[in-house]
Amino acid sequence: GPSAIHLNSSAGGINIDSADMIDIDAADEITIDTTSADGHIAITSAHIAGQSILISANANAGSILDIDAGIVTMDVQAGISLDAANDSNLTVTGSGKDLDLSVVGGGTQELRLASAGTGPSAIHLNASAGGINIDSADMIDIDAADEITIDTTSADGHIAITSAHTAGQSILISANADAGAILDIDAGIVTIDAQAGISLD
Repeated sequence: GPSAIHLNSSAGGINIDSADMIDIDAADEITIDTTSADGHIAITSAHIAGQSILISANANAGSILDIDAGIVTMDVQAGISLDAANDSNLTVTGSGKDLDLSVVGGGTQELRLASAGTGPSAIHLNASAGGINIDSADMIDIDAADEITIDTTSADGHIAITSAHTAGQSILISANADAGAILDIDAGIVTIDAQAGISLD
Protein backbone atom coordinates (compact mmCIF):
# COMPACT_ATOMS: atom_id res chain seq x y z
CA GLY A 1 0.00 0.00 0.00
CA PRO A 2 1.01 3.69 0.05
CA SER A 3 2.56 3.31 3.54
CA ALA A 4 4.48 0.06 3.10
CA ILE A 5 7.19 1.73 5.18
CA HIS A 6 5.88 4.36 7.59
CA LEU A 7 8.05 6.67 9.75
CA ASN A 8 5.87 8.48 12.28
CA SER A 9 7.19 10.79 14.98
CA SER A 10 3.92 11.83 16.61
CA ALA A 11 5.44 14.27 19.13
CA GLY A 12 8.99 15.03 17.97
CA GLY A 13 11.16 15.23 14.90
CA ILE A 14 12.96 12.80 12.62
CA ASN A 15 16.71 13.24 12.13
CA ILE A 16 18.66 11.48 9.38
CA ASP A 17 22.45 11.79 9.39
CA SER A 18 24.75 10.18 6.86
CA ALA A 19 28.56 10.22 6.67
CA ASP A 20 28.21 9.92 2.90
CA MET A 21 25.43 10.16 0.30
CA ILE A 22 21.65 9.82 0.79
CA ASP A 23 19.77 8.51 -2.25
CA ILE A 24 15.97 8.59 -2.49
CA ASP A 25 14.29 7.02 -5.53
CA ALA A 26 10.59 6.56 -6.11
CA ALA A 27 8.71 5.03 -9.04
CA ASP A 28 5.96 7.61 -8.53
CA GLU A 29 5.47 10.93 -6.72
CA ILE A 30 7.76 12.39 -4.07
CA THR A 31 6.02 14.93 -1.83
CA ILE A 32 7.65 17.14 0.80
CA ASP A 33 5.23 19.31 2.79
CA THR A 34 5.19 21.33 5.97
CA THR A 35 1.85 22.10 7.63
CA SER A 36 2.65 24.77 10.24
CA ALA A 37 2.91 28.51 9.59
CA ASP A 38 6.60 28.54 10.58
CA GLY A 39 7.49 25.21 8.97
CA HIS A 40 10.01 26.28 6.33
CA ILE A 41 11.93 24.00 3.95
CA ALA A 42 15.68 24.51 3.52
CA ILE A 43 17.84 22.79 0.89
CA THR A 44 21.49 23.75 1.33
CA SER A 45 24.62 22.47 -0.39
CA ALA A 46 28.20 22.88 0.88
CA HIS A 47 29.57 21.93 -2.54
CA ILE A 48 32.11 24.57 -3.65
CA ALA A 49 32.83 23.73 -7.30
CA GLY A 50 30.60 22.73 -10.18
CA GLN A 51 26.95 21.75 -9.90
CA SER A 52 25.88 22.18 -6.27
CA ILE A 53 22.09 21.79 -6.47
CA LEU A 54 20.20 20.35 -9.47
CA ILE A 55 16.45 20.71 -9.94
CA SER A 56 15.60 18.93 -13.19
CA ALA A 57 12.17 18.79 -14.83
CA ASN A 58 13.64 18.14 -18.25
CA ALA A 59 12.44 14.64 -19.12
CA ASN A 60 10.41 16.06 -22.02
CA ALA A 61 9.82 19.39 -23.80
CA GLY A 62 6.38 19.41 -22.16
CA SER A 63 7.70 18.85 -18.63
CA ILE A 64 6.89 21.85 -16.43
CA LEU A 65 8.83 23.26 -13.49
CA ASP A 66 6.20 25.25 -11.57
CA ILE A 67 7.33 27.74 -8.90
CA ASP A 68 4.57 29.56 -7.01
CA ALA A 69 5.52 32.04 -4.32
CA GLY A 70 4.48 35.25 -2.62
CA ILE A 71 7.96 36.68 -3.29
CA VAL A 72 10.90 35.16 -5.20
CA THR A 73 14.39 36.38 -4.29
CA MET A 74 17.55 35.25 -6.09
CA ASP A 75 20.97 36.40 -4.89
CA VAL A 76 24.11 35.07 -6.59
CA GLN A 77 27.81 35.71 -6.13
CA ALA A 78 28.47 35.43 -9.86
CA GLY A 79 26.14 35.56 -12.88
CA ILE A 80 22.61 34.35 -13.68
CA SER A 81 21.93 32.65 -17.01
CA LEU A 82 18.37 32.05 -18.30
CA ASP A 83 18.22 30.24 -21.65
CA ALA A 84 15.13 28.99 -23.47
CA ALA A 85 14.72 27.27 -26.83
CA ASN A 86 11.21 28.63 -27.40
CA ASP A 87 9.13 31.81 -27.00
CA SER A 88 9.52 33.31 -23.52
CA ASN A 89 8.14 36.21 -21.53
CA LEU A 90 8.79 38.19 -18.37
CA THR A 91 5.58 40.00 -17.45
CA VAL A 92 4.34 42.23 -14.63
CA THR A 93 0.56 41.83 -14.52
CA GLY A 94 -0.41 44.24 -11.71
CA SER A 95 -1.82 47.67 -12.65
CA GLY A 96 0.56 50.52 -11.85
CA LYS A 97 3.47 48.14 -11.16
CA ASP A 98 6.94 48.53 -12.69
CA LEU A 99 9.51 46.20 -14.23
CA ASP A 100 13.13 47.30 -13.69
CA LEU A 101 16.12 45.96 -15.62
CA SER A 102 19.16 47.69 -14.14
CA VAL A 103 22.93 47.54 -14.25
CA VAL A 104 24.22 49.38 -11.18
CA GLY A 105 27.65 49.97 -9.72
CA GLY A 106 28.93 53.02 -11.58
CA GLY A 107 31.68 51.37 -13.65
CA THR A 108 31.95 50.72 -17.39
CA GLN A 109 29.31 47.99 -17.33
CA GLU A 110 26.68 47.78 -20.08
CA LEU A 111 23.00 46.87 -20.36
CA ARG A 112 22.66 45.04 -23.68
CA LEU A 113 19.54 44.13 -25.65
CA ALA A 114 20.57 41.92 -28.56
CA SER A 115 18.57 40.13 -31.23
CA ALA A 116 19.73 37.90 -34.10
CA GLY A 117 16.33 38.21 -35.75
CA THR A 118 16.25 39.02 -39.47
CA GLY A 119 12.80 40.62 -39.70
CA PRO A 120 11.87 44.32 -39.65
CA SER A 121 11.09 44.14 -35.90
CA ALA A 122 14.11 42.19 -34.65
CA ILE A 123 13.95 44.48 -31.60
CA HIS A 124 10.50 45.92 -30.92
CA LEU A 125 9.78 48.62 -28.32
CA ASN A 126 6.02 49.07 -27.94
CA ALA A 127 4.40 51.48 -25.48
CA SER A 128 0.81 50.60 -26.37
CA ALA A 129 -0.84 53.34 -24.29
CA GLY A 130 1.90 55.70 -23.08
CA GLY A 131 5.20 57.23 -24.11
CA ILE A 132 8.83 56.17 -24.36
CA ASN A 133 11.40 58.22 -22.44
CA ILE A 134 15.15 57.90 -23.14
CA ASP A 135 17.61 59.82 -20.94
CA SER A 136 21.37 59.66 -21.29
CA ALA A 137 24.07 61.37 -19.21
CA ASP A 138 26.35 61.25 -22.26
CA MET A 139 25.98 60.58 -25.98
CA ILE A 140 23.24 58.69 -27.85
CA ASP A 141 24.41 57.01 -31.05
CA ILE A 142 21.98 55.51 -33.60
CA ASP A 143 23.37 53.74 -36.67
CA ALA A 144 21.37 51.86 -39.30
CA ALA A 145 22.49 50.06 -42.44
CA ASP A 146 19.22 51.09 -44.11
CA GLU A 147 16.42 53.64 -43.59
CA ILE A 148 15.79 55.62 -40.41
CA THR A 149 12.20 56.89 -40.17
CA ILE A 150 10.79 59.25 -37.53
CA ASP A 151 7.05 59.95 -37.81
CA THR A 152 4.27 61.34 -35.67
CA THR A 153 0.67 60.42 -36.53
CA SER A 154 -1.47 62.83 -34.46
CA ALA A 155 -2.41 66.40 -35.46
CA ASP A 156 -0.53 67.88 -32.46
CA GLY A 157 2.40 65.46 -32.60
CA HIS A 158 5.29 67.82 -33.33
CA ILE A 159 8.96 66.89 -33.66
CA ALA A 160 11.57 69.01 -31.87
CA ILE A 161 15.34 68.71 -32.35
CA THR A 162 17.17 71.06 -29.97
CA SER A 163 20.88 71.45 -29.20
CA ALA A 164 22.37 73.18 -26.13
CA HIS A 165 25.78 73.29 -27.82
CA THR A 166 27.22 76.84 -27.55
CA ALA A 167 30.23 76.81 -29.86
CA GLY A 168 30.86 75.32 -33.30
CA GLN A 169 28.58 72.94 -35.12
CA SER A 170 25.46 72.44 -32.98
CA ILE A 171 23.15 70.52 -35.33
CA LEU A 172 24.24 68.84 -38.56
CA ILE A 173 21.82 67.62 -41.22
CA SER A 174 23.93 66.09 -43.97
CA ALA A 175 22.71 64.68 -47.28
CA ASN A 176 26.10 65.20 -48.91
CA ALA A 177 27.28 61.66 -49.70
CA ASP A 178 27.12 62.48 -53.42
CA ALA A 179 26.47 65.43 -55.72
CA GLY A 180 23.16 63.77 -56.61
CA ALA A 181 22.07 63.29 -52.98
CA ILE A 182 18.94 65.34 -52.24
CA LEU A 183 17.89 67.06 -49.02
CA ASP A 184 14.12 67.50 -49.39
CA ILE A 185 12.29 69.88 -47.05
CA ASP A 186 8.51 70.16 -47.51
CA ALA A 187 6.52 72.46 -45.23
CA GLY A 188 3.46 74.67 -45.11
CA ILE A 189 5.61 77.50 -43.75
CA VAL A 190 9.40 77.65 -43.31
CA THR A 191 10.81 80.06 -40.71
CA ILE A 192 14.57 80.57 -40.21
CA ASP A 193 15.79 82.85 -37.41
CA ALA A 194 19.52 83.32 -36.75
CA GLN A 195 21.36 85.36 -34.11
CA ALA A 196 24.23 85.89 -36.52
CA GLY A 197 24.39 85.39 -40.29
CA ILE A 198 22.79 82.96 -42.71
CA SER A 199 24.93 81.46 -45.48
CA LEU A 200 23.52 79.51 -48.46
CA ASP A 201 26.21 78.13 -50.80
